[in-house]
Amino acid sequence: MIETEALTAVFFLLILGLVTPGPNNITCIVHSSIHGPRSNIKLITGMATGFLIVHIVAGLLVSSIEEDSTIQQVLEIIGVLFFMAIAIKVYTLNPSQFLGAIDEHKLRTAFSYQSRTIPKLGFTSGMLMQFVNGKEWTMVSAIMALSLEGFGGGLSGILLIAAITIPGGVVAMTLWTYAGAKIMRYIEDETTSKRIFRTLGVLLMMFAFVLVML
Repeated sequence: MIETEALTAVFFLLILGLVTPGPNNITCIVHSSIHGPRSNIKLITGMATGFLIVHIVAGLLVSSIEEDSTIQQVLEIIGVLFFMAIAIKVYTLNPSQFLGAIDEHKLRTAFSYQSRTIPKLGFTSGMLMQFVNGKEWTMVSAIMALSLEGFGGGLSGILLIAAITIPGGVVAMTLWTYAGAKIMRYIEDETTSKRIFRTLGVLLMMFAFVLVML
């Protein structure tokens, strides 16, 4: 039986992936705005494949550590601290910071000028992106350290986690592909975006404290 706190941690990973700027969602918006939404099908399929590989590698590394060992305890502490740090970051995030992160990837330029210089990306590009995505490796490693045992451990536990996160990630990237402009309009509204980020930040911090108490 899957433990509730482990399942909650996995769902928080999905929410963070949806609302925070990162290589995957920004690439999906830019690529679809230039080449059309259907061009993202192979790209997202590659992302999902790479995401699965990241889960397996990180999960196997975590599962190779002896249960209740010092290393495992350290990893769990790091995982909790990671959630706390993310909670603070999300709570204090404002529209200008979010849009600034987007501007770094020239997203607004792509929308404004519809530049055709951005190449069409496919399955291989989407998959390889995951191997150099530091944010993703950190988040998945933290999730595995905190949740893998709650999912039964071993390869079966890893695949159970992946069975939740990968479909959720595909849905998130599809939303960014087809509704990226609308999502950005919500984020640009200072009142709405602050409510979203602060609510999520509080929930993350509450979850981190729950983990500390267990």
